[in-house]
Amino acid sequence: MTMMKDFVKTAHCQTRVHCRTCRDLEGGRRWRESLRKHFRLPGGKVDFECPFGATLDDLPEPVEGVPEWVKDRIRACKECKDEDCFIKHTHGCVRRKWQRQKEMMCPKDKWPLLKD
Repeated sequence: MTMMKDFVKTAHCQTRVHCRTCRDLEGGRRWRESLRKHFRLPGGKVDFECPFGATLDDLPEPVEGVPEWVKDRIRACKECKDEDCFIKHTHGCVRRKWQRQKEMMCPKDKWPLLKD
């Protein structure tokens, strides 16, 4: 049996990128329920207190360190209207991983070219 990792010890939580969804107690409940399939949640509860003290009224800024070229790719994907794009329909964590791989190309040629 595989041990489940504590959600609050993952990069998902520690980088603060999901705070808006996580701290929205009503609107983010389904997302938090999905976490329970893969991670241990604080106190074993779906509606847990943020261990970092974040609330919907007082959200922390995401941790810095995302390169501009990755931000450009993320922005391009958000603005993309092409419903046939396999990257657009991929789970967010996998999509972000692909967006961070320099050798990965947008299948619809929407990502800015990287300069060496």
